[in-house]
Amino acid sequence: MIKTHNELQQPATKPPADTVSATSPGDGYVTVAHQDDLQETPLREVELHGQTLLVCRIGDQYYVTDGTCPHEGAPLAQGELRGNTVICPWHQWSFDVCQGCSISPAGHQLRRFPVRVVDGRIQVALAETRDSDGGVPVEPMLRERPGPNRTKLSSPHTAELPLIEIIDEAPLVRTFRFDNSQRHIPADLPGRFVQLEWPVDGKSMWRSFTICSSPTSPTLDLTIKLNPTGQLTRRLFEEAVPGKLIRLRGPLGGFYLDPEQHRELLVLVSAGSGITPMMSIVRYLEAIGDTRPVWFFYGARREEDILFWDECRRWAKERKGFRYVVSLSQPPDNWTGRAGRWSGSAVLDQVGQPECLRFYICGPAGMIEEVRGALLAAGVPKSQVHYEHFHAPSPLEEATA
Repeated sequence: MIKTHNELQQPATKPPADTVSATSPGDGYVTVAHQDDLQETPLREVELHGQTLLVCRIGDQYYVTDGTCPHEGAPLAQGELRGNTVICPWHQWSFDVCQGCSISPAGHQLRRFPVRVVDGRIQVALAETRDSDGGVPVEPMLRERPGPNRTKLSSPHTAELPLIEIIDEAPLVRTFRFDNSQRHIPADLPGRFVQLEWPVDGKSMWRSFTICSSPTSPTLDLTIKLNPTGQLTRRLFEEAVPGKLIRLRGPLGGFYLDPEQHRELLVLVSAGSGITPMMSIVRYLEAIGDTRPVWFFYGARREEDILFWDECRRWAKERKGFRYVVSLSQPPDNWTGRAGRWSGSAVLDQVGQPECLRFYICGPAGMIEEVRGALLAAGVPKSQVHYEHFHAPSPLEEATA
């Protein structure tokens, strides 16, 4: 799956942010960093009373906000600062640090904390935070990091893997298969992604792509849709050849299946290239012998756009309890399957007792929000609805692509 249309420069080579031990002067403010700490890099991560904060320098001003992206909990201090905007290093969500509001996609808030500088020490008030307009103080609320049992996730590694095969899957869609038999990219839980580096006009650019293969596989597969107006995917399709060493970094992301903790029956809802984490999940279940029932709902435009059709139909025949439904938004006259896009009501019509199921949703943002909203309204707990967002680039992202 292509997670974002933005093509960042060198996010994966940036070293992790340091963690600072906070100290308090006793008047409600806590020292979280020193001005000297932010001279070389304007972003710094601080762990404070169980929550992660971002300390940011913009010119001679300092700001402190929530330190993790509300999407999947990515560390914002490892992202990129462009003017007043911090770009998330995982999926390139963007936030105005001065206001605390998200730019793309809109509607997601970072809490801002009152800040002062005393004798070179950057201090933050713990007793209160202010809303995004700098108005009425509100009580701070500790937010649990997204994703259960995050400590089980592997730390990301950077490695050059040999490209061993390129497979045409559908119009403008190819699978790039890498040799990962030495586990230079750690085996992990299915659904996570890697960042891929490619030189464009003399600069190193990175893009995020979901791992489509099972974590148990000796190969690492990335199924990628060509963006004709993008730079990285176009160069990748034109220039990549088997035998080439390509730098990858991962695994990353908070969208995954942990079969030991997520024991419910599964409903996988995807469209287009959003199918890739779902394929990793089912391939992993097959590899470890997990035979729980799975509903697999997939949407595509035309019949020729259906990805992994033969493999999914084989699962439907051979795997007990595997229900596979494809819906086409532009079906041909002889199409006998379901027609139309997947909606929340369409998904709920297919399953019984949704509150007892675990849902994974990936694809266009509109579909995700509509399906997710319907599931929550039907009584499905938030903890049982996993979703993976990818979105069209904002003007800021386009300007840097």
